[in-house]
Parts: sequence; C-alpha cells; structure tokens
Amino acid sequence: MKSFRTTALLLFSPLLFLTLSCAAPDKDVINGTVTSIAEGDGGEGTLIWIDKGSAGGIVLNQEGWVLEKGDTFATIMVDEVESDTCRAVVLEHTPFKAVTEGLSVRFDANGTILSPEASSPRKPCPDIPGPYVPTVGGNMARTGSYDEKGVPTPMGVLWKIRTDRWISPKGTSGSDQYLDDSYSPLVIRGLIFIRGGGFYAEAGMKDEEKYRVHELMDRDESSVILNGAIYTPGSSRLIAFDFISQSVKWSYDIEAMAPAVSKDRVFLASHEGASVALDAATGKEIWRIETADPESGEQTFTSPALDGDTVYFGGADFFLYAVDAETGVVRWKYDVGWYLTSRYVVVDNDTIYVANRDYLIALDKQTRAEKWRFKVTGYVGIAPAVACGSVFVFDQGNLCSVDAQTGLLKWRFSLKDIGFTKEEYTYDPPIVVDGIVYFGGLDESVYAVDADTGELLWSYKTEYKTSTPVIVDGVLYVTSGPYLYAIK
Repeated sequence: MKSFRTTALLLFSPLLFLTLSCAAPDKDVINGTVTSIAEGDGGEGTLIWIDKGSAGGIVLNQEGWVLEKGDTFATIMVDEVESDTCRAVVLEHTPFKAVTEGLSVRFDANGTILSPEASSPRKPCPDIPGPYVPTVGGNMARTGSYDEKGVPTPMGVLWKIRTDRWISPKGTSGSDQYLDDSYSPLVIRGLIFIRGGGFYAEAGMKDEEKYRVHELMDRDESSVILNGAIYTPGSSRLIAFDFISQSVKWSYDIEAMAPAVSKDRVFLASHEGASVALDAATGKEIWRIETADPESGEQTFTSPALDGDTVYFGGADFFLYAVDAETGVVRWKYDVGWYLTSRYVVVDNDTIYVANRDYLIALDKQTRAEKWRFKVTGYVGIAPAVACGSVFVFDQGNLCSVDAQTGLLKWRFSLKDIGFTKEEYTYDPPIVVDGIVYFGGLDESVYAVDADTGELLWSYKTEYKTSTPVIVDGVLYVTSGPYLYAIK
C-alpha cells in the first residue's frame, strides 16, 4: 500500500496529536462544523467557514482543530468572526488528508491566541535565484533551488502513469532499475518531458502521453528546454529539437552531459575534456577550449554552469575553469586536484561550490580564493543545492546542511535513522523549493525535509528508484522506473 509517513520528530507526530487532543477537553470545548471551503484545496492555507451556532468565546486568531471520526488531523486559526459563524485558515494538516465540508471542528473555550504570522508557518527563502528553468539544478547556475510553491503536506497522488521507458525486472543483475531512468522530468508550458522522448500533459489537462518524438528516443543524458526548443545530448551528438515545428533544428557531434543554454548560445563540456560554445540557432561552433590531449584517453563527466557572462566547467586536467561566455577566454582556473566527482559546480551570488571526493569547497567567484571547506563522511559524488543560507550536500548516509557563509554544520539528517538499509542511498542531487529539501532515494521513496530544522516532513513510497523531483505550481513530479507521478 502506498502511503505518506512522518516521524516522531514531525509536526504531525503522535506526541503532537496527543497534545492537540488534550488541549481541548470535552468540558471546555466549543464544537462546530465545516460548512464550506472559501478558498483553497483543503491543504495548508485553505480558508474554511465554520458553523459555531450561538456559542460565544471564539475570538480572532484563536487556535482550533479539525477532526475526522474523533481524531485530530488539522490545526486552524480563526481570521474572521461573525455572530454564528467564523472563518479560519488551515495551518497544518496530516499528509494525505484534506479538510472538506462536513468535518467536525473543535475550539478550546479558553483557547490559545496565535500570532497572525502563524498563518504563514514556512516563509520562503530570501535568496532563491528565480523561477524554475527546465534543466539540471533548476537553473543554469545549477543552484538546485528555485522560486515555486512547494508541497509541505501533500494530500495525495494526483495521478500516476506508466510510460514506455524500458526497465529491467527487479532482482536482475547488471543495469537494473536502480541504475536506469534516474533522470528528472522537465516541465514547461503544460507538458512534462521524460527521458525516452515522451511528452506528457501536465496535471489539470491530461495524464496521458501526448506525443512521442522518434528523434529523441535515444537521448541518454539530461536536457535543457529553452528558447522554444529542447537541447538534449545522447548517442554521441547533441540535438536541438524545435517544439513549434516538431522537427530537429540542428545536431552537433559530441559526447557530453547536460548543456547550459543562454538566449543565443549553447555550452557543453565533452567527455574528452573540451568545452565548446555553439550558436543556439544554427549549432555552429563559436569557440572551443581543450583541457586535455585528445589522444590521452582522459575523460571527464561534467555539465557546465552558466552565471551571467561566465561559464564554469571541470576539465579533464583536474582544473575548474571560469571562461568568458562571449569570447571563450579563460578568466581563471583552479586546481581541484581530481576530476569533479559531482556532475557540476554550483554558482550562487559570489560563491562557487565544488563537491569533490571527500570535501565540499566554497570558492570566491572573482578571485578563486578558498573561503572554506567542509569534510564529509565518505565520498561526495552528488552536487549540492544552495538555498536559505545553507548548502545541502549528501555524505555517506546523511543529508547535511552546511552554513553557506562559514562552512559549519547546521544539521545532519540521517537516512539510516528512518530505516534506509541500502549501502548506497541516492544517485541524484537534492532540490530546495519553498523552504523544503526534496530528494529521491534508492529505497524507492521520495522525501521532503524541512530546510531550516532538518526534520522529515513526509515521504512517499513508490515502486522503483526515484529521481530528483521537480516542483512546479505546487505539484511534485517524479519518475520511478517506468512510472511518472504527480503528487500534491
């Protein structure tokens, strides 16, 4: 059975439910009923009207609870009072349940008066770079954070569909489901693109395949959607596919991972160590930088990050390069000491974050001077995400929150403590949306962790290894083997 779960540390823990139930004893309560939903979908922020009869004693900002069959599952706060009715806002609710008409409401006759700010319990981070961009890391700087409405307490699965993506049966050796189909979906203009060339309609339209593009069937790496086209590598070439004409604009022979795209250019880092800039309209090469002898056999697997007029990429010579995006002139390079073990660097404001082997390193963007380095447990093979004044990085079995200014540990969330039993935990980076860190796991679950406290908000069990989720307009999209989920 698929179900959301929380831990004892959470807002919705058994201990809190006990507290809520005891806070409103029968002899001192005011009972009511939810008569209508004024605004919202039954989750956090929903406005409800309550019939309280002639009972007095309810005042503005008073705390109350919504019950189902006697069990408390939502906390509310009164924001408008009339003679026989009142309006309240839903502050918190149990995942997978929604406040609906007809449910019972209870207030303590000597109730707690909440601060008006309680109606916005999770405030967005002030340093989020902008809206979601359909690419690795959610933007070209690869911060892993973007400005969208999150999913703090999901009410359920909107839909789940099986795609045509091949996946080997569970229990087979070799490239089984934990290695295949690990790429995040891309969401744009009412469509969801998934690895394998499928486009699926977004929630609110259709949960079925709209069309499949033959030219994109062999795409093996992450893609970018921008300028009305999808730029997607795989099978030793990059393809630019035009959405309007539904045809290939151009292709370029290269083995590379996800490109970075500006208004008029496409930047790639090849496996052989070359960095190239292409004309986005024609695919013509504009400049090229070689970081290793093509005959040496040295290879690197990294995606460029684009911040303003500078492109950052890891070379096959163990250096991190900062290159003028217009001219291809190398502005500086930094000796990492090894290949970038994460797929890309992250650029946020004046800092570049490099995850490499057993360290997370913060560099000054202008001078390349090292600001700090954080020693992880084990090996850093996954890029971090940056938001809310923190850098979120995986070490061996933990998600760590590191202070972006000082490099000191804020909190460590242990996957082992929530029952994670696999030796490896995830292959994909986290994302941060609306003050919540989301990530997929090899245990076939998707997780949501409070970015400020490190507490588990919820998790959802699927059937296969899950990708890094993508969140757009308050809906979480995640691939799990051959399945595509929409959770809200």
